[in-house]
Amino acid sequence: TTNAMGHSAVKQGHKTLPCHKKVSVNHFDIDAFISVWSACNPSLTKDFFDALLQAAAIGDFREFDQTQLGSDLGLKICCWINTMERRLFSRPFEDGDEDKWPYFMQEGRFLHFLRNPDEHEEEWKEEYSRVKSDLVSIEELGRIRCYDDISLCVVQVPEPIHYYALFSVSKGYDVVLSGYSRNRHEIEQKYTQFVNLASRRTLPRLELATLCKTLNELEEYAAKAAERRTIGAMRRRSAKKESQMTWKCERVVDTGPLLRLEDSESPEAMTRAQRYAHPYERDIQSSKIKLNSMERLLVSYMTHSYNGVTPKLRWTWNDIHHFNKSIRYDNWKVDFESLVTAAL
Repeated sequence: TTNAMGHSAVKQGHKTLPCHKKVSVNHFDIDAFISVWSACNPSLTKDFFDALLQAAAIGDFREFDQTQLGSDLGLKICCWINTMERRLFSRPFEDGDEDKWPYFMQEGRFLHFLRNPDEHEEEWKEEYSRVKSDLVSIEELGRIRCYDDISLCVVQVPEPIHYYALFSVSKGYDVVLSGYSRNRHEIEQKYTQFVNLASRRTLPRLELATLCKTLNELEEYAAKAAERRTIGAMRRRSAKKESQMTWKCERVVDTGPLLRLEDSESPEAMTRAQRYAHPYERDIQSSKIKLNSMERLLVSYMTHSYNGVTPKLRWTWNDIHHFNKSIRYDNWKVDFESLVTAAL
């Protein structure tokens, strides 16, 4: 993260820190705010080093690791910033960020929180409790399956949860397939494939257009198969409703492409702010595709795409675009009948 580099500079007493009177970033988020605050307050940063480092990682990658030193205060920091940002200004990607900086950077405000987090409990408790509750849901009700060779983590829980909990089990992986009850699924490419991650090697981010097209074909195939198994008016109503559903996804250059099912007849498409919001905060549509079929298809797609590719550090955008253009999908075969019948 930006903050990890800044913290390293603070910890090492880098000579550039005292040489400048100003510091800036091009946006507001948790990682950016902590980076700026730390650069402006290097001596104080050392007092809360671990918590600030964890807060930046949680805010940036949404991976909450409660085994890490400083993680509990780090989570409270994130929940406090999130809450105050929503209450006083706007959610990320809803409006501009200019007014957020003077509030959070006001002298003494953040330091008072760091020294007295319990005095601000009303401001962080609700979201903090939600994350903790969702972590319990994963532990007690969740099923996790990981595919190391393609950097995929499958998280199956009954209901949509908070990102900090959802991605807590995906640390070290770059793509998450989340599956909920009633055939509600989403595939998300994490921010870890958007930045030049220095902490571990990664695979290049995949364009999902071909997968999206295939899912729409499979959705239609599964709907027709279901129609053949139903009768009368119920069949006709069901077929009409399902035909409106379309799988959509952003391109690789988006910060976090989300492959999801949307109602194609809805007057408004899902906004970036809604895509960035936590899964429990958005309407996730039910699919005719079962989770095990979705998982098999995704694993097949990623395995085919990554054939012969080795993880490495610092993929450039030129590398990523060249990689995606080099993939041939004309020899990627999908057996719809097998996927549908296996899920029955």
